[in-house]
Amino acid sequence: MSMTIGEKVRSIRDYEGLSRPDFCEVVGINKETLVTTENGRNEPKVGLIEAICKAYPQYVLWLMTGEVYSDLQQVSPLNPENIGSKILHVREAENLSTSDFSDKVNLDLATLTQVETGKVKVSSEIPQAVCIAFPQYTLWLMTGQTDPNSGQIAPDQSKKSLK
Repeated sequence: MSMTIGEKVRSIRDYEGLSRPDFCEVVGINKETLVTTENGRNEPKVGLIEAICKAYPQYVLWLMTGEVYSDLQQVSPLNPENIGSKILHVREAENLSTSDFSDKVNLDLATLTQVETGKVKVSSEIPQAVCIAFPQYTLWLMTGQTDPNSGQIAPDQSKKSLK
């Protein structure tokens, strides 16, 4: 069963961790419009969809069609690409313990553990720190693509973690 547009709007707001008033401020709509849309009492007007798409362009395709296309950074808030698992693969490829990796990327050990297990929403600063420490994985980490000719590779996932 596919989701209604209101359910999708609510999923975006929830994933972004915003209250209704905060979401309304970001998107530029009034709270009543959001409430009636999320609850399915009114079909959203084009202006509302346009405002959401401008504020959150990464969800445009999913919001309109239910599809994702990660090569174009079009994702779903219900199943975002797990950057935490990618960070774990980088750590394992570098054969670093959690403690050594957290030191190298200047990240609190507890936070790193939560990121790797997908228990926290990852702010942009965390992948940025990993990319600075391990620039050879930047393209893969951010897009899932590689370009060996320019030195952009995926981690060798055959190495074992030190845990």
